[in-house]
Amino acid sequence: KCVVRIRKRGKLDPNSPYLDKKYDHLFVHTLMSDDEDEIDDQGNKTKRFVSRPPTYRADIVNEIFTTIDNIPDPNGVSNRYVARVRGTPKDYPPPDSRKFEHRARRWMIRPEWLNDPKNKAFDVPAQIVDSGRLWGDKKDPKEILAKAKVVEEVKKEIKIAKLEVMMQSGLMSKGMKKNGKAKGKEKEKQKEKEKEKEKATEDVGKGSSKRVVANPEDNDDQWQSFY
Repeated sequence: KCVVRIRKRGKLDPNSPYLDKKYDHLFVHTLMSDDEDEIDDQGNKTKRFVSRPPTYRADIVNEIFTTIDNIPDPNGVSNRYVARVRGTPKDYPPPDSRKFEHRARRWMIRPEWLNDPKNKAFDVPAQIVDSGRLWGDKKDPKEILAKAKVVEEVKKEIKIAKLEVMMQSGLMSKGMKKNGKAKGKEKEKQKEKEKEKEKATEDVGKGSSKRVVANPEDNDDQWQSFY
């Protein structure tokens, strides 16, 4: 669909405003509407597709596509071509893409859709980026994202540098110190228990009547004599 529309766009009147470069970002496959099989009243497929535009799409986008779709394909009709009819809008968000070029620009989004609280979660750089200089913005979104990436990398480098300084100087955070002290006390307590066990064993070896305990802290009153 996208490839065909690009071809048809090239056949627009040379004075058409839709040939302006500011509309170039619209012609990527991720921004094309969903196609579904058309089903007749008997529940059978009609061998046509129903093209359902997303509800987030601005009126200008629908106007551009409608104008272009009405132009005959300069390559003619392919044997594999499936006719499409316009269907009712479908509610789904702009594509979430790792590739910058595949994301929607702000001018493509219907303001009413974007202002709806339930859609605020989709107003993120991975899905919607600013329109850019050609639309009156001071900067292109790619510049803004590149700058944000640099800032993030600098912050990361500073954090790593601070950690290295702390390690070299032997500094520890309060949490680390507290944790270290707790471990030290636990070791001391364990050593004391081991000493008490050793002492109990020595006394038994001397043949004296001693209280036999598996654990020095055991309060069992059982006694046993050794002779």
